[in-house]
Amino acid sequence: MALQEIKPTSRAENAWTTVTQSLCDRVGGNWKVALNSCGSGTSQHVGFLWNADKYELEDDRQLWQLNGASTGPGEPCEGNLRPGYGGFFKPTSPDGFDFYAASVHFDSGRSKKDFDTRQAAYDNLDAVAAIAADSETDVIILGDYNTMGREYTGVSGKEEIQKLKTKAISEAPGFTLLEATPACTEYFEKKGGWLDHIVVTSGTEEVLANAEVTGYCAVNACAPISGEMPAAYRILSDHCPIVADFRDRDLDT
Repeated sequence: MALQEIKPTSRAENAWTTVTQSLCDRVGGNWKVALNSCGSGTSQHVGFLWNADKYELEDDRQLWQLNGASTGPGEPCEGNLRPGYGGFFKPTSPDGFDFYAASVHFDSGRSKKDFDTRQAAYDNLDAVAAIAADSETDVIILGDYNTMGREYTGVSGKEEIQKLKTKAISEAPGFTLLEATPACTEYFEKKGGWLDHIVVTSGTEEVLANAEVTGYCAVNACAPISGEMPAAYRILSDHCPIVADFRDRDLDT
């Protein structure tokens, strides 16, 4: 599970202990959490939650390239933004699906600066593939892309998603933006929007289908919500989980 907007405070660390232990008790396994390291304890971080009995996380690192404000590894959190956080997920079963994943949370906002910073991050999808290329061709870059468009110049959120889709195709070795059903992943002012995305290298044969959005976004089918917002919105997150299924079998040739 790719995570965004996580604050590594002592209170949060205690909460994660409760979460991982509850997962172990309910579904079994050995659940772990890893986050990017730059930024203060009260700033938002990205990372992963995974079952270490099923997968080993190797060569994990901050990906400064996925912070559009950063110009190099010395400032991965430049502009008070998040770098990507990536690593190789190696299955403990001999024939399981192995892949490189990066969790992202791009610049939020509709100003020219916000929009341009996101575009700079989109331009570096190929850099992530290059990091993985020596040992892995299946790359998944997922999280909050904040595709909300640009004000004043008339770029809508839908148009930015199309720009991302076109850019993904052109970034070596070629990526595919998975369509989402229903086509919203968060609510703002009681209206649904599509900000969270899953992008995979086009040669990833293990992907089974397009992405599915769950939670109250699916329950409300992205329609505007009248009255009080659902408890999950108020207590957990204004975003809904977006899920993609992959075959648990390595199909690399």
